[in-house]
Amino acid sequence: MPQSPPRRLSGTPRAPPPNKRPTCRRRWAWTLCGIATLVGSPVGWVARQPTISICCGSDRRIRPATQPSTWELPTMPRRTPPDPRFGQRMRTLREQHALSFRELGRLTLASKSKLHKIETGMVAADAETATRLDDALGAGGELTAMVRPAAVQLPQDTVTPTPAVDLAAHWRDMLRVLTAADNALGGHGLLNLVSTELQLIDSQRETAARPARTDLTVVAARWREFGSWICDNEGHDQQAGRWLEAAGSMAREAGDVTLTAYVGMRRAQRAVEKGQVGAAEALVQPVLGAGGLPPRVRALAAVRLAQAHAHHGDATGTRRSIGTAFRLVDQSAAEDPQTASLVSHCTSVYVRAYEACCRLLLGEPAAAIHDFETVLADWPHHQRLDEGFFRAHFAVALHLAGDVDAARDHAAAARELGLQTGSQRTLSLVTEVAADRTATVPVGGHPATRVVAGSGEHGRV
Repeated sequence: MPQSPPRRLSGTPRAPPPNKRPTCRRRWAWTLCGIATLVGSPVGWVARQPTISICCGSDRRIRPATQPSTWELPTMPRRTPPDPRFGQRMRTLREQHALSFRELGRLTLASKSKLHKIETGMVAADAETATRLDDALGAGGELTAMVRPAAVQLPQDTVTPTPAVDLAAHWRDMLRVLTAADNALGGHGLLNLVSTELQLIDSQRETAARPARTDLTVVAARWREFGSWICDNEGHDQQAGRWLEAAGSMAREAGDVTLTAYVGMRRAQRAVEKGQVGAAEALVQPVLGAGGLPPRVRALAAVRLAQAHAHHGDATGTRRSIGTAFRLVDQSAAEDPQTASLVSHCTSVYVRAYEACCRLLLGEPAAAIHDFETVLADWPHHQRLDEGFFRAHFAVALHLAGDVDAARDHAAAARELGLQTGSQRTLSLVTEVAADRTATVPVGGHPATRVVAGSGEHGRV
């Protein structure tokens, strides 16, 4: 009779038969461990240890290779139980400000699901989130006090130095790349990236020593201004205003005169596109009157003032301000990289394009058509975002002049650029032309401003 195979001793791992593929159960076990390694679970911790063997098949246990099978997984630290008062107070303040979780998330750079869990007491808020909620809801430190006691003020020389200067340079370089990408392709997906990077910048800024903290404050202001521009183009008006206001406050805190002036110009641009002409004039006058600012920052302020004059129907003031903008652009010499990244779009072609927009506001569509034809023939190929915006205005000018077919053709081209770059400012203009609304067409980037076709007058509704 054939001899039976030797009996396997208890505790000895069973060797797999030769040339036999792992069983389905074995493959799934290894897959599970790989996933656990990625998410950082305790099983993943075990799988990463060099002395651990994972046995599958009939011996389905996780144990150390040289230890008894009674080895246990390390205990995980227990989470701090949430304070129920925090969520109740947070909900009261949020409802007082009439903010949804999505809107509050944009202010605090947190996801709406995280905020919902904090408010309902499912998770406890960390100190950083509590501080952001304090700022967004105007709680005056009440929410932060529920999370941690007041921080002890340490002498300046006890602050551990961090490589914040290198980080500031990294974020400045990164912002230059993103700005170029936004001009060429639009802000698709950039808003989430900006929010994520701002969380990292702010966390470094809070722990940095004084000189590095100033650099990071300027960086945080620049990123917020960039985020506000993306929000403007995507139609998030309230969020754009909040980020721009925060950028101005941080620029003043850091003593950055150029960035403070640029933010003032951007606020004037938002005001004039909403028809708030008086506010726009008040915002640009200090910029134009300040000495020592880069010429192209002042040129942009002159363009905003020209738009305000055009809203008033002041053709003389419009021409004077446009002439000032052209002179300032011609005076611009070599600029430092930080200033250049802010104002690189302000060229003579850019000023000419806004001169054409002002002619529309003054009720001169024929002159605007001539200017737009000249501008778009030489438009830089890497500034597709602004190209779509001005091409939409060109379609408006053709529409007002009665050339409906040409207006529709250029509106279709502008719509394609608006979809590619995600610019709601462009698409809002195109919609009016595509609908063949010959009586009134929005001009200037905001539906509140309209030119009456054939009347030679401008008006706001």
